[in-house]
This record gives sequence, structure tokens and C-alpha cells, in this order.
Amino acid sequence: MRKFDEFDIPFVGLSLGIHHYEFKLGNAFFDQFDDSEIKTGSFDVKVKLEKQSSMLILDFELKGIVNTLCDRCGDKLDFPVEYSDEIIFKFGGQQADSESIVVISPNEHKINIASLLEEFANLSLPLKRKHEDGKCNAEALKILEQINKRTPTEIDPRWEELKKLKKD
Repeated sequence: MRKFDEFDIPFVGLSLGIHHYEFKLGNAFFDQFDDSEIKTGSFDVKVKLEKQSSMLILDFELKGIVNTLCDRCGDKLDFPVEYSDEIIFKFGGQQADSESIVVISPNEHKINIASLLEEFANLSLPLKRKHEDGKCNAEALKILEQINKRTPTEIDPRWEELKKLKKD
């Protein structure tokens, strides 16, 4: 069995029109991608495929929870995420000039969407991931506050020791 077979969508034999697919993504899915920012989480994915004579239009909708760390306090955080996108698969031999258009050979009979789903799941993550106000680890926030109160003229003594090594 090929890796990610369950994410194959065979389109040969499908009637023209709209077809719906559903997928579930979990930890085992994200473990297969070395460079995925998501390590633990779960997503429900809905794909609407519109088959036309010269192309396939796929609308993706991802909703899920990503288990990550809070950027503010460092505690675990279950972060709800959503993402939607559209990709067009055109039949032909010419290279597409858009990221949302993928050219596939007229001889193809299925498309595998696993890498698209991994990419979309990662794109669903916001730049800042943090607890709602008042939900962060209070002890960690106190330590951060103390660090931020240090005056800019204070120099960490470790740096002074390193400077001595540089002079030698």
C-alpha cells in the first residue's frame, strides 16, 4: 500500500458536476511530514470537487484543533483553527502561472491531496499563538515581567565573562 493512498481522489469515471469528500487528519498524518510545523492535532476536512470537461475545481475546508505551546507563557495550548482554499487542476501539458492552478496530464486518473492538506493545515496557524487574556500561566508571566523591567543599562554578567575571553 502506497503512503497516503486514502487521500487519492480518482476522477476518471466521475460524472460532470459536484462531488463531496471528507477526511480526518490526526497525529499519524502529521508525523509523515518531517517539516510540518504541526506535530499534534486533529482536523476535519471537507473537499468539494467540481468536475468539468477540462478541469477539476477543488474547494477545501479545514477545521480543527492544533496542540501547540503558547507564545506568551510557554504552556500547552489547544488552538482552534480554520482554513479554506481553492485549487484548480487543469488537464494539459503547459505549466501554470498561478499557485492555485495545477496542470496535470490528461493520462492521469487520480489526484493525491495529502501534501495540499498538510500545507493548508500549516497555513491555518496564526503567526502568534497565545492563550486568551487572563488564561496564561501567571507564574511565567511574572517572570517575563521581571525580565522586561530590567533597565537597558544592566548587562547580564555572563556577557562580561564572555567579553574577557574575547580579549585573551
